[in-house]
Amino acid sequence: MRIQAKHKYIKVSPKKLRFVAKSIKALKPVDALSRLQLVQNRSAKMLARAIKSAIDNGVAVHKISADTLTFAEIRIDEGVFLRRMRPGARGMARPYHRRSSHITILLETSKKNVGTKVEKVETEKTQGKLPETPKLPVARTKTSPKPSATEGK
Repeated sequence: MRIQAKHKYIKVSPKKLRFVAKSIKALKPVDALSRLQLVQNRSAKMLARAIKSAIDNGVAVHKISADTLTFAEIRIDEGVFLRRMRPGARGMARPYHRRSSHITILLETSKKNVGTKVEKVETEKTQGKLPETPKLPVARTKTSPKPSATEGK
């Protein structure tokens, strides 16, 4: 089963994102999130957000445990770029591009844990029974009167 998450129009250059994505490609998604928290790049934060979204899609929609997921593909595509101008020599304008990226994360269940799913836990309340709570002895303590404002001086 494949789980997908896309984040588009991210205002980070694809080259910067690919550099970070290359370092986490071999890891599990849960381990990749913990590693990306230590990287101090803006692109690492954007990539972590996309991976977390893909994991949440698998857990919420497909009821798959997050530990059984692996990366099938991490694709960083070039998005639209904004054309801007910078002042150049002799009063001329030099063009440059503000690049953006599209992130596509594809996750799949690992081959050895194919049958593992998150089980829906039924509480006793849903079955019509109220849970029995054990009665514990209550230790009573003497309460001392509050000291007045003039006693402490």
